Amino acid sequence: MGRRGLHDEGSHLLMERLRGKVAVDIATARRLFTLLCALHWKG
Repeated sequence: MGRRGLHDEGSHLLMERLRGKVAVDIATARRLFTLLCALHWKG
């Protein structure tokens, strides 16, 4: 599984976890997941 698949899967998981708290579409969830990954690796 490549990076795109990993980020797609992560964004779906993030959407599921945020359901009921924050309304996000798939594109926003994917960007948020990418940002979290980048911050995690830099930190």
